Amino acid sequence: MKRHRPDDLACMVFDDRNYGINARNAQAITHFFQRDVRGLAMDAIVRTPFFAISQANNVGLQLADLVTAVISLKFAGNDAIAPYYARLKRAAN
Repeated sequence: MKRHRPDDLACMVFDDRNYGINARNAQAITHFFQRDVRGLAMDAIVRTPFFAISQANNVGLQLADLVTAVISLKFAGNDAIAPYYARLKRAAN
């Protein structure tokens, strides 16, 4: 996304790992968005994106989680989710 569409935004979805990894992810993201001293050193949350599926046999469940997150954010009144909701709605038709 950063290389091919640098002016666009992306939605990040983290898989639940364990308390230690989740806490480190949350801390790094907080530093980045709050632009504190540690966050100012980063121009992106991760310099090289990577993707991993923690449990390959649960890909369908992860997709279902993504779909339900988009729908729930739409109906919670989050206007920023509108482009993702529109794509999801078109895919369902």
